[in-house]
Amino acid sequence: MTREHFASAGHEQKTPGHKTQYRWGTCALTYVLWQKHIIMKTHTPSLGAPVAARTSSIAFSESTSAHDALPPQPSPQDTRTPGKHFLGMPILSGHSHGRRGEPQTRSPKAARLAEFLLSRSIFLQVFCLCPWTTALLVAFTLTVSPAQADTFGKSTNQFAIGFVPINQAGNAADSSGYGAVPYQYRMSTYEISQDDITRATASGMAGVTAGAWKADQPAADISWYEAAAFVNWMNTSTGKQAAYNLTFDGRAWGMKLWSCQEAWTAGGINLFRNKDATYFLPSENEWYKAAYYRAAGANYFLYPTESSTAPVAVDGGTRPNTAVYNKESDVPAGVDVAGALSAYGTMGQGGNVWEWTETAASGANNAPSERRVVRGGGWDSTEDVLRSSFRAYEKPSSDRNEYGFRVASIPEPSTFALLLLGASAIYLHAWLKRAR
Repeated sequence: MTREHFASAGHEQKTPGHKTQYRWGTCALTYVLWQKHIIMKTHTPSLGAPVAARTSSIAFSESTSAHDALPPQPSPQDTRTPGKHFLGMPILSGHSHGRRGEPQTRSPKAARLAEFLLSRSIFLQVFCLCPWTTALLVAFTLTVSPAQADTFGKSTNQFAIGFVPINQAGNAADSSGYGAVPYQYRMSTYEISQDDITRATASGMAGVTAGAWKADQPAADISWYEAAAFVNWMNTSTGKQAAYNLTFDGRAWGMKLWSCQEAWTAGGINLFRNKDATYFLPSENEWYKAAYYRAAGANYFLYPTESSTAPVAVDGGTRPNTAVYNKESDVPAGVDVAGALSAYGTMGQGGNVWEWTETAASGANNAPSERRVVRGGGWDSTEDVLRSSFRAYEKPSSDRNEYGFRVASIPEPSTFALLLLGASAIYLHAWLKRAR
C-alpha cells in the first residue's frame, strides 16, 4: 500500500519533521562512515637481507592432470594498487593499512569533495530524495571495497596483515579437480614475513621460531605446526576461537582432531579446522582458487600471475607476469616485491617460497600426522613447479628455508553491513508506526 493509500484510508499523518528525522539521521551517519572508507593507498616496500641457511629439495611431489593452455591476459601496470573507483576516487576498506601496517591517508580530492558536499548539504539533500538510496550506497560500497588489513600485536609491536576478498562463491573446480570453494573468504595479499613472526613473538606468541630470512622476507624454516600456531595466535590474541587443536610440550608440536560438533563443515567436514575460527591456513582448494581462478571469468589460469604464459623469472619486483624463481637470486625477495599479482590480487603464490596449505595429502584431513600439501614453488624452483598442475606434500614437522605460508580468513561483518541493518530497522520502525 502506497503512502497515498494510507492517507485515503484515514491513517494518522505525521509532520514532515517526523517523517524526515529518520532519513536525515541515517543519511548523516552513512555519510560519516562512507567518508571514512575513501582513502588512498601508501606503499613502501622493503627487502630484508638474508642470513646463512641450508638448502634442501622438495620431496614427495606429484603432477596432476595436464592443464589446457589459455591465451595470455593483459595485466595492469600498477599491480600493487588493485581496486575500483567511485567518483574518480580509489575506494578501500576503512580498516586498510599500507603495506606492513603503514597508515593510509585520505585523498585530498576526497577531502575537498567531502567539505563541498557537507557545506552545501548536497549529500544529504540527494539522499533524502529516496529513503533506500542510502541502503543502495551501502550495498555498492560493500561490493567495491576490495582490500582490508587486520591489526595484531601490542604497542610498538603492532603490525597489519592485508587481505583481499575471494568472491565468486560456488565456482566450479579446475580440470585438475581443485579450486572449487562454496563460500566467500579472504586471502592474505602477501606471504607472512619474518617481521610478522618477530612482532608476534614480542607480543606473546610462543613456540614459533622461523628465522631463515630477515625483515620483510618470508618467514621460513617453519613447520606446518608452527604456521598453524601463528594462525592460532592471530585468533586468540584478538579474542577469537583457535583454528587448530595443537599440543606443545616445550620441544615438539602435535595436533588432535576436533570433534564432528566442533569441526568446520563448510564445503565438507574438516576435522583439522574449528568451525568458529576466523583465521586459518588456506585449504588446498582455497589456496588454488586465490592463485589460479579467473576472478572475472569462469575458468583458470595456468600460473598464479594472471596468465597462462610462463612468467618471466626475476629476483624481485612487481611487473606483470613475473615471478621470483629459477634461481635468479640466491634468496627469496621481500614479500611485497615477489612478482606479479594473481587475478584476485595476491602476490607470490608462484615462486619465492613454497607455501603450506592446511590440507592433508589425501584431502581427507582425518589423520593429524599425515603429510600436508605445499604449493607454488620457491625462488630456486623450475617453471613447471609454478603451474596449477603441480603439487607436493611434506611431513607437518618438516621445516626448511624454502617453506613459508600465508593465511586465510572468513569475512567479518563490516561497518557498512551493520549500518545497512540499522537503516533498515529505522525505516521499518517508522513505517510500522505510520501504519498504526
